[in-house]
Amino acid sequence: MADKKPTAQINLTANELKLLARSVAEQIFRLQCRGFRYDDTAMEFLDELHQKLINANQTLKRKKQS
Repeated sequence: MADKKPTAQINLTANELKLLARSVAEQIFRLQCRGFRYDDTAMEFLDELHQKLINANQTLKRKKQS
């Protein structure tokens, strides 16, 4: 998985990006408090998060078009 490179471009406003960054940071902190470590499971979690960000970006684009 180390050679897997992100291929999606995510277009967010500055405010949306700030809120997203805060949310991700809070989730990582909560996971670390529960003993979550950066291993294969973490990579799966980050891959899932990446997909959710792609989906959120597509939703934002659709809303802007309508």
